[in-house]
Amino acid sequence: MKRIFPISLFLLLGFFTACIEEEEFENLEPVNYTGEWGAPLISSSITFGEVLNRYEEENEVPVTITIDEDNVYHIIYKDSIESPELETYYQIQDIEYQSSFGIPDNLKTKLPASIPFPLSITENFDTTLYEPMSIPLDFDGQEINNAELKYIELDGGDLNVVINSGFEHDLELEMTIHALVKDGQPLVLPITLAHSSNGTQKTVTESLDGYRLDLTATGTTLDTIQVDVAVEFTTIAGNSITPTDDITIDFSIRDLDYYAIVGKLGEFDIELEKGELPIDIFDSELENVDAKLDEPFIDLKFTNYIGVPFGVDFTELSLTNASDERVDIVLSDGSEINVDYVRNIENLGDSVITDYNLTDETTTNVNDAFDIAPNQFNYELLARVGSDENPDFFLHADAKLKVLLTADIPLSGSLSNYEFEDTLDIDNGFFGDAGSDTSLVESAELRLFMNNGWPITLGLQGYFMDENNDVVDSLFADTEGGYYNFIQSGAIDDNGFVVNPNTQTTIIKLDKERYNRVAQATKLRYRLNFNTGEAGEKSVKILSTYKLGVDISGKVKLDASLNDIEE
Repeated sequence: MKRIFPISLFLLLGFFTACIEEEEFENLEPVNYTGEWGAPLISSSITFGEVLNRYEEENEVPVTITIDEDNVYHIIYKDSIESPELETYYQIQDIEYQSSFGIPDNLKTKLPASIPFPLSITENFDTTLYEPMSIPLDFDGQEINNAELKYIELDGGDLNVVINSGFEHDLELEMTIHALVKDGQPLVLPITLAHSSNGTQKTVTESLDGYRLDLTATGTTLDTIQVDVAVEFTTIAGNSITPTDDITIDFSIRDLDYYAIVGKLGEFDIELEKGELPIDIFDSELENVDAKLDEPFIDLKFTNYIGVPFGVDFTELSLTNASDERVDIVLSDGSEINVDYVRNIENLGDSVITDYNLTDETTTNVNDAFDIAPNQFNYELLARVGSDENPDFFLHADAKLKVLLTADIPLSGSLSNYEFEDTLDIDNGFFGDAGSDTSLVESAELRLFMNNGWPITLGLQGYFMDENNDVVDSLFADTEGGYYNFIQSGAIDDNGFVVNPNTQTTIIKLDKERYNRVAQATKLRYRLNFNTGEAGEKSVKILSTYKLGVDISGKVKLDASLNDIEE
């Protein structure tokens, strides 16, 4: 007996109907007794809602499908970027300063120039040191300009105080550092300086974890450290007192870690990494495509944890497509975006959100930019913090700037010349094992009936190729433009809605010679061309209820009696 594989003929359009669930696929039944066999293969339908639901579930790129109040679909793509935590960049360098003081004038008049034996005199005096300074700050290694700080809440660091006395007498000091406060109390350091012939020096260290570095001094200044020193002065008999005798204090505050900084924070830029948002609905090479979307927009949502306003400049803002075409998006006013901020230090750790939509109102060309059918949105941001006179701005170590970008693609508009091409492997030959005997087949016919309630016209062409990738036949006879209008759009009203489905019957015939050529095919290279209604000239709206119905049947004519066929 000779073996034939007529059933596999009906896989001819399997690649197209892959998204349509089969409802009927039965064994062949005889049509008549002259060798013609036929069968209904598929009778099914699918709505646009089902297609999009499957796209949302199976798509590699995160995507969300929504429906607006007009029942029109929107495809939503999202991406986010964020800056590193600010403590990585906004840093306080070591603070160092030196101050000195001597005996006040009123005490000098009381003390003799040389203390006679066995006389010992004890006197007390106070002094207050105010040290205005510019706190050394940098952002990512660059010096910060125009900063004046109010206070810094510290998570760590060390205070190092070195006291040198030029007096040949004993001193008891009580140093009250008002600039360092913990639990509401200033840091107090008791220091004893016993005179020695080798010099009088004392070093004191203190951990600053949990302290506030208060730089307001009397409460009205910035960038100022206040220290009160109470001195008990005990003379040593035989030693002298000179007008140049003094006490020198060297302060250093090192290795500071902070969790909050308050004040005029200066000028610095926050650079965010470049973002790329895939828009894979257009993810194919498009040379002549013309897309007109009804009011697509891109939303930028800035989440600001920093207690300071800033402006955002775009160093890149563009759409590109798979053919490497690029359109730069231009803001309408040409200026930066102003981002809001948390206004009260009591809300440290909270955030404020600023929404900015890139539409035809805020840009000069975002709608036109989508005409290239982009498959990617490219953006790079620079957040600029400028000099300001507000002393109550603040930041905390964990603060960052987050940007959530959303591209909203409404399935409303027009599309023409959207093309897609791919190659399918046809396992075991198109009609069975390559090399199978098909001599019993005289002809074959595939009949496709389409009931199209979608606002889309589909052009199709396919080329059968052998194992050497040589074309042996085509699905349809080549036509002008290279496509056969496989499915015609439904009838569309002036508002862009499908009002009546369009029906179409397509018959693909294969005579014996063509059947034998196609039977040896191992690959099918196919090309699709999409246009919305009226060749892409009319704007349409995609609704969830739009339905495409497909009925496929086939017929094979054999040159044999029934006894010649092995089922």
